[in-house]
Amino acid sequence: MTNDTRFKILMVATEAVPLAKEGGVADVIGSLPKELAALGHEVSIFLPHYGSIDPARWSLHHTGVVRTVYLAWWNRTVSVWKTSLPDSPVTVYLLDNDEFFGRYQQIYLGLDRHEEQLRFLLFCRGLLESLPQLDFIPDIIHLHDWQAAPCAAYLRTSHRYLLRRGATRVVYTVHNLQYQGRWDPSILEEAGLDRNYLFNPGGLEFWGDVNWMKAGIVYSDVVTTVSHRYAQEIQTPAYGWGLDGVLFQRHERVFGIPNGLDWDVWNPATDGDLAVR
Repeated sequence: MTNDTRFKILMVATEAVPLAKEGGVADVIGSLPKELAALGHEVSIFLPHYGSIDPARWSLHHTGVVRTVYLAWWNRTVSVWKTSLPDSPVTVYLLDNDEFFGRYQQIYLGLDRHEEQLRFLLFCRGLLESLPQLDFIPDIIHLHDWQAAPCAAYLRTSHRYLLRRGATRVVYTVHNLQYQGRWDPSILEEAGLDRNYLFNPGGLEFWGDVNWMKAGIVYSDVVTTVSHRYAQEIQTPAYGWGLDGVLFQRHERVFGIPNGLDWDVWNPATDGDLAVR
């Protein structure tokens, strides 16, 4: 029997081929949405609008959405631009803020920088507050790595209204468990999140710090990883980077889904970058 269910899926990530790339997650976000769209699903991506993303090259159009987000004791203005993944119906939304994204050519500034925390908190909160104005109500919100994980904390607290009375599901994918986005608990006040409610062993507390990756793990409906073996390994002390216990507690909701290849790009029969095909 054919399953004709069609979903509206929102992918939230920090990079996607060909718009912005530093690591392997960009290849996933540049190819998986296209394959899901080919199956009949309506897929959109949310990225930060880095200075390296040329509006003219990618034919960016302003959506008309402009929001004021109160973060770290200041009002920050964000706006949303849009384009599409090349040769696909996948819409790409880009959250624009010059202070945290536009003036930087690089994707990441470094885990030890306070600004790195604030910029991705602004990304998460800004995109969630922009969603109602974009006429795109997702059935599935798919978050990738620690930078998108604060969305899960917002969605279970201050932005719970976006889950449409429980109809929307949250998926969180761990691409690299080593990078967890840890910071001092004071970041919760700056983020506009309730420290008394969230900072506890069952929530975001992790050895005295806030751990955003833990937010993705504990507040999502399911957790996925990039392979079956990795899903098993990260639930052990040897490979769990301190989160093995948290992951094991959710083992019935942890799934390994092997990364695939975009055969239109990685095809040795047609790849123009190969000396011999």
